[in-house]
Order: sequence, then C-alpha cells, then structure tokens
Amino acid sequence: MTIDKLVFFDLETGGLDPKRHPITEIGAIAVFTESLQAIEELHYRVLFDPNECDPKALSINKYDAELWRKTAKEPAYVADKFSEFLRRHATLTAKRNDGSGYFCTTELAAHNAEGFDAEFLQIWYKRLNKKLPAWPQVLCTKQRSMALFKEHRFLTPPRDHKLETLAEYFGVPTKPDQTALIDTKATLEVYRSIA
Repeated sequence: MTIDKLVFFDLETGGLDPKRHPITEIGAIAVFTESLQAIEELHYRVLFDPNECDPKALSINKYDAELWRKTAKEPAYVADKFSEFLRRHATLTAKRNDGSGYFCTTELAAHNAEGFDAEFLQIWYKRLNKKLPAWPQVLCTKQRSMALFKEHRFLTPPRDHKLETLAEYFGVPTKPDQTALIDTKATLEVYRSIA
C-alpha cells in the first residue's frame, strides 16, 4: 500500500517575470499527506547572472554574492537534484493523456502557487530542456486560506493572505524571511493550521 505524499516548495527569484528572471534559490519539504509529518528536505542556491535580475528583488531575497559564489550550483544540476527529490516522493496516480494507462507523479504545494511559483518552476524547466516530474496543478496555500475564511465566516479574517501575514495570524513558529527553505517551512506550518 502506498502512503500519499505531498511536496511543499518555495522559490526565490531575480524578479517577477518568469520568462526573464532566473530562479536564485529553491527549497522543498516532502511530507506524508495525512499526517503532514516531514520526511525529507531539499535546499539549493542556484547560480545566476545578477545582470539578468531586478536589483530590488535581489535585495529582498538577501542575495550575497560571496555566499552564492561559495555555495550555489548550476541550474541544470539543481533541476536534476530537485527532479530526483520529486521522484522519490511521487505517489499521485494519474491517467496518461493517450489513455494507455497510468503513471505515478508528484503532487506539489506552495504559497501563491498559481500566481508565482508554479509558473516560474515550469518555465525554468522548459528553459533547461527538462521535464518537470510533477503534476501541473499545484495546491496553493493562499487559495486554501481564502477558502477557509469564506467557508467559516464567523472567523475574523487576516488583513491579507500573504505568507508573512498568515504565519503571524496562525502563530506558526517559523517566520518567513524571503529564503526558500525557511519560507517552505512556514508554508507547511500555515497549511497545517488551515488543513
């Protein structure tokens, strides 16, 4: 019997345009879907050209040229490692488009997934000529939070549904700080609060 898993992830980027700006950092945590217990973490800083970035984005994301020089890895290497991570935690059974059977893939979750992370990740993999081994629809904790307060109108809603606001609202231990793994942890903790 397969135990379902979910992979939470977060990206830091060199700007807001997924067609122009690079991914600078990726963090991910695989969890058991039912218990939301963490199984494994992944974190990489990604090598990139600062000239392709919005300087404001680099400042917000705590870019330190010396730290990246010492620790960052090539984009193709990071994509391969992330793909390996996703394949290790693939438990979602999906039907092939051509009707020839089924395959196993990974279910992803992120905060503001539809508005940011999912598109950035998909375009990044295409640019690297790689296939993202994950289901294209990403569970979005921002959307889930918005639904929670519509479903339970007696709850006092937060002022907005940003990750920082929700982390504060639900009193989660991890405070988002614009670094990929910390923000992934905060996203998971917020999801535990609203699941």
